Amino acid sequence: MRKILFGLICLGSFAARAEIPARAADANSPATGASSPDAAIIASSQPARQPSIPDVLGGAIDPYQPGMERGRFFKAAGVDNELDVKEFAAARKLKGSFVRKFDRWKALLAFDKNSNKHIDWFEAEAYRKNVRRRVLSAFDANRDGWLTGAERNAANAMLHAGQLPGKSPVPTRPVVIHVPTSGPADEEPDDQPDGASDEMRERMLRLRQKVFAKYDTNDDGKIDDEERAAMMDSVAAGAQAELDQLEAQKWDADGDGELNEQEAAEMESALAERKLRDQRASDLRNLRRWDANGDGELDEQETAVMDEARQRQEAARQSWRERSDLRMFDLDGNGQLDEQERLLADAEAVRRDIYAKAATRGDNGRQKWQATMAQWRLRNFDADRDGQINEKEQAQAKEFEAKLRETGQIFRRKMTDLNGDGEITEAEQQAVRKEWQKAGWRIFAKSFRYMDADGDGQISLNERSSFQQRMQSGTIGYMERFSASFDANRDGRLDTRERDNFIAGMTRQFEQRIEKFDTDRDGRLSPKEAIELMEDFVQEELGIRPAAPANAPTK
Repeated sequence: MRKILFGLICLGSFAARAEIPARAADANSPATGASSPDAAIIASSQPARQPSIPDVLGGAIDPYQPGMERGRFFKAAGVDNELDVKEFAAARKLKGSFVRKFDRWKALLAFDKNSNKHIDWFEAEAYRKNVRRRVLSAFDANRDGWLTGAERNAANAMLHAGQLPGKSPVPTRPVVIHVPTSGPADEEPDDQPDGASDEMRERMLRLRQKVFAKYDTNDDGKIDDEERAAMMDSVAAGAQAELDQLEAQKWDADGDGELNEQEAAEMESALAERKLRDQRASDLRNLRRWDANGDGELDEQETAVMDEARQRQEAARQSWRERSDLRMFDLDGNGQLDEQERLLADAEAVRRDIYAKAATRGDNGRQKWQATMAQWRLRNFDADRDGQINEKEQAQAKEFEAKLRETGQIFRRKMTDLNGDGEITEAEQQAVRKEWQKAGWRIFAKSFRYMDADGDGQISLNERSSFQQRMQSGTIGYMERFSASFDANRDGRLDTRERDNFIAGMTRQFEQRIEKFDTDRDGRLSPKEAIELMEDFVQEELGIRPAAPANAPTK
């Protein structure tokens, strides 16, 4: 799962695959298990919404649409891009403006960080997210992160009346993880309260309920050995069926739902070719990394060093899985897995092993991405319009891609350069790698929110594939929009000057986002800050929100 979010960093590299930050959903969504003085304001106690009460939640609260809100804010703020009390009062009188009936200037001022009596967009966004959390805490009775049915009716009734639940909003003070210049802090950032982790627990509770309803055939409240065996067989068969269906979708040329002899042969040939290609690439990577004497091959000693490193890596991976299983399935929170909790973990391991085969089958969208990148390169560097990239054009493309990669390094340096000297040492890389390992659960839990569309506590191959397609489509769309914004003469391609402006614009965007999310102002991005930055990018620029549970409406 960690690779999913790290992959988002690379989505702006286009042909060069340079790193670009990304974010995803609202990282400040309310913890599903949190209690609140407003918790009693549940949907069941509210009257049904009358037709005369409009839906005032959309855009500002549920769903929160930062892009739309940002546009409304700047329209209200005027030429200086900051909102003052007079502009606030004027905007309140306008239909469809940033200021709603339930907004109060005094509440906004609580987020005025520099106390200048003016509100910029970052301060306004912090206020919006605070209000959103308070409304969800008060009205989201089933704690699924959405307001639906009676919940939504009750929330709309209160907000339309110009009221908000609880006390006036106060600034959300981020938990600061101080990172000394000598290395990352020892605290475990993923041990801090996190809404995504609470959502994960809710999903696992639903999963356990589903498992017992299906496999506890004698209704004794336990899964005995016979029931366990049947469960594991069923899980394995289901996962294999998903894998077979995925294969059929990729190789079933005639669309009859199964592979005929020719289609099967084509699949086997393609998979064998890819396996050979991947093996060659792996051998080359190993040679570059472990060929200490540079003789072009691995001798017995070099091979032993490589094998030892792999064993350590596998041990670390197994340790991560055990910790992940504990965080994921320890539903009673006693620090260990009992027999029934271990059952869920073992079932997930069966699914995981079968799903691992999917990584070697098909191109997982690689061909579509490569084709898109080739088309982008041809459009922007084929100066003579002959339909191909000649040697001179290729040199220009490589120069541009080198600049793009260097731009991507801004993000990496802000995470890894601990002492701020502009150099990244091996010691710094190891320290930051350890820091990210500690943050692994946070990444895993947040990734789950984007893929578990039916909220059953499991990520199927179809859900994973759907997420990958959304990411790819969103990335390509962002790439095209960002490129078009620098096409000054509107000829459909970027010339040399426009490409330079493109690089400058991307650098500027990087720096602005990094400054925004460096909340402790220590000059670098901690894993928590980097994850929030990536989530923000995915939501605002790629238009991707967490997958809604099955009982939630499509947003």
